[in-house]
Amino acid sequence: MITNTDGDPTKKINIVFIEDHPIIINSYIEILELVLEKKINKYVCSEAKDIVGFVHENKSNLKLDFAIIDYNLPPHLKFNIKNGRDAALYIKKAFPETKIVMITSHDESFLIYELIKDPAIHFDAIFHKSEVEYENLQTLLSLSDQTDYYLSPTIKEAYQRILDHKIYLSKKNRDIIRLIAQGFDNHEISQRLEISKSTLFKRKTIIKLDLYGKEINDGELIRLSRAEGYI
Repeated sequence: MITNTDGDPTKKINIVFIEDHPIIINSYIEILELVLEKKINKYVCSEAKDIVGFVHENKSNLKLDFAIIDYNLPPHLKFNIKNGRDAALYIKKAFPETKIVMITSHDESFLIYELIKDPAIHFDAIFHKSEVEYENLQTLLSLSDQTDYYLSPTIKEAYQRILDHKIYLSKKNRDIIRLIAQGFDNHEISQRLEISKSTLFKRKTIIKLDLYGKEINDGELIRLSRAEGYI
């Protein structure tokens, strides 16, 4: 873990960056300092295991303003940190007032929907990695209500795809698609999801008719689901 506490941290914005690319961090800092009109006191965790050390060292003596977290994070299984979502949860438990900003290169609708609707944690913003820009960050900082959140344009579009096809508001339906895509057969899927084969077949038929208006085979369903950005 790299920790930079140059100067008085009470007179700066304290931000932890959970990201393993220094060039990306520097670009974020340049934009954030323009938006915030303050210097940033940065803390950097380049791996999941660094987060544990950061929390242990700072949770009792630091007011952490923001956590900027990359979703793609090498895991630290001992502390059940498998990705940026788990890292965010770990940070939020130690610093409950911190604004959590998730950065991801993913735009799959299933993942984005589940981040937004995560019952365990509220993300103040979810950005596509290509859209961490001055105007988008300004909009984020203008949010006053803790229940508000900001979605960058690509993320908002991915979220809207689910809202437009409410068949995927059901986690069971999303899991069916994921498991088909991973190569599991009907018997394995019914066992994993604890549903009967007849229920599975009915759900698959409803999904296909809702999305495409006709019965198609599973391979075509997965091909179309990928092409349209669901998985």
